[in-house]
Amino acid sequence: MQTSSFRAARAIAVAAFLSTAPATLAGLGDFFLLNNSSAGLYRGQVGVDNGEGLLGPLPIGSWYDLAPGFDPSAVFAMRGHTLVSLSTTDAAQITSISPDREFINIATDTATSTLYAVTSGVPGTSQFGELLTVDPVTGQTTTIGQLGGGTDGLPLVGLGFDPFSGNLFLTTETGALFSINANSGAATFVGATGLSHPYDIDYNPADGNMYITDAGTGQLFTVDRTDASVIPSTLHSGVSLTTGLAFAIPAPGTTAILALAGLGAARRRR
Repeated sequence: MQTSSFRAARAIAVAAFLSTAPATLAGLGDFFLLNNSSAGLYRGQVGVDNGEGLLGPLPIGSWYDLAPGFDPSAVFAMRGHTLVSLSTTDAAQITSISPDREFINIATDTATSTLYAVTSGVPGTSQFGELLTVDPVTGQTTTIGQLGGGTDGLPLVGLGFDPFSGNLFLTTETGALFSINANSGAATFVGATGLSHPYDIDYNPADGNMYITDAGTGQLFTVDRTDASVIPSTLHSGVSLTTGLAFAIPAPGTTAILALAGLGAARRRR
């Protein structure tokens, strides 16, 4: 189990990085958007309204969640129930696998190269939503535990890992935000975001905030981890139906420092 001392050390590491980060990184952050409507991968920057640019088109299909890759060259995406990795240069498909379980929501802990996924429960049955880890090479999944916490039967639309707290955060199409214990899979209701289509959530390593992309308003919001309140950040209305959000991984020279934010994560999984 992750102790409070390890959580505190993680928070100190993140704060130390942010206080010394170069001006070109701190407070900004590049992000990737997955557009299901026109099937394309876009790149934008926090604070630059309508500044996203098309990296490349994608095959027509049901594109869902997006998550950072394990290095800056790629991001993970879900096309239907297929896990693909896409180039962050031109959106070219690098790999494609069919996992042994069906899911559409993914997140990554880049410090430990762990890929998470959640499955949806079925109301009125014994089939409950679960937190999984996924091998991105073989597609083999390992169940961590059931979500519970009122998530069963809800339309789960976005998943993101927060290295600051060591938890995952889950959004639903009803606008609810849940935190998920990465050790047990147990979900806890955080609050209502008030957003109509909060399709994905991710952590921005440049400023330490969690962000939600809302297809209903065409913009990014920062979200409070404790009460789910949101603050408008960056318009991206040029992307009509954003179903995926992933923040860019910093250059190798800074990822080693950011990895300190996950110093407790490695211990809790060993």
